[in-house]
Amino acid sequence: MASGRIARVALVGALAATVAACATGFTGGEARSTTPRQPVALSEVREVSENVTAGGARVAGRLAASQSGNVAVAPSMLAIQLGMVRAGAATVTATEIDGLFQPTEDPSAPTFGDRLGAVGATEPLLESRAGIQTSTDRRGAVEVDQAVALWLQRGTEVDRDYLETLARNFDTGVRTVDFRSDPETARQAINRWTQQATDGRTEQLVARGLIDAETQLVSSGAQWVSGPWLVPFDPEATRDAPFVTDTGRTVTAPTMRAVAGSGLRWAGGDGWQAVEMPYLGRELAMVAVRTDPGREGLITSELSGTFIDEVLSNLSPRPLDVALPRFSFTSTPALSVTLTDLGVASAFTTDLADFTTLAPSERLALTEVVQEVYLSVDETGSAARVATVTQPTPRPQTVTSITFDRPFLVLVVDRSTSLPLVIARVGDPTQ
Repeated sequence: MASGRIARVALVGALAATVAACATGFTGGEARSTTPRQPVALSEVREVSENVTAGGARVAGRLAASQSGNVAVAPSMLAIQLGMVRAGAATVTATEIDGLFQPTEDPSAPTFGDRLGAVGATEPLLESRAGIQTSTDRRGAVEVDQAVALWLQRGTEVDRDYLETLARNFDTGVRTVDFRSDPETARQAINRWTQQATDGRTEQLVARGLIDAETQLVSSGAQWVSGPWLVPFDPEATRDAPFVTDTGRTVTAPTMRAVAGSGLRWAGGDGWQAVEMPYLGRELAMVAVRTDPGREGLITSELSGTFIDEVLSNLSPRPLDVALPRFSFTSTPALSVTLTDLGVASAFTTDLADFTTLAPSERLALTEVVQEVYLSVDETGSAARVATVTQPTPRPQTVTSITFDRPFLVLVVDRSTSLPLVIARVGDPTQ
């Protein structure tokens, strides 16, 4: 690889729901190719969802196994972030990023790097899920916003082919700021751009201290997902109930209840049960997975894309009585150690990292991969804003009851493609 000035790269992401006023001012410049985005078939997005699920499950499972409480990652956004970085990677660094997202050991299977167009297409797909949705008796807004940008040290010579790759696969370029001379202004520019791109929903994506004069490249990302349930929980039925946390402590959590003869789906297997709760419009859904005592590894150290695929593929309609605790938390995992443990090691080692496809004359290495993930669930929906709720429906004569009174897995997915927007382990809903 070419020698050159050693640069530090920060990769930052967020799934944020904090509403803040949009600021005005400097948001950096932009360099991009005029190459149009390539069309991608929906079938390709379905295929790449296997890669996204595999990588997201590995990261989420490792995090959940290494710490107590609530943890969450945003796999679809992480795939775009690492996909844009992967487009600039070569040799061992490219191979390691591909390995993180590889769903099988089949050497003939297409790699993550082979599917960057489909990875980029997940963003407009998710945006298409947004809008006013209705059912026979309810109406509400489903919101899906995502803003990802690469930030480069002003004056760095970027490979022209790399800019064409970004435009073709991700419909974007790189934004330029001056980390070297004024890192604080650069940090504020990233936060200000992200605020504006998400209508003020992210307040401070990049914290003080993350960027300094040695920084050369930053990938920032923010994602907002909210929506009202297709089948809401009955607010009058919410009661305090015991919940045994992942540390074995018993807490009291406000627990919601929904009894429905239709609209929900259930799946079960060896040591687990799951409930799918669609949002209005039925395009997005939250899936909660409860494991039997002694099988907690299924949602921590043993969590895999294969297990998530098993859950999603076995869901079927069933009358249900669901008891689920309300919860709201922010998870801010720093992922460099996790990714290194999972095999993405060279990217964080200056002597080994190879990003020469991005900038042939620079020596770049990642310093950190950070996400801020906000997840909130109540009787109305997932951070839902407005919905009209009718009176509770009569209880069906025969139902399957499932109570989430111990740690459980949460998936927010696009139903037609199985693309995961969020993978989270709720270890303590009162935190």
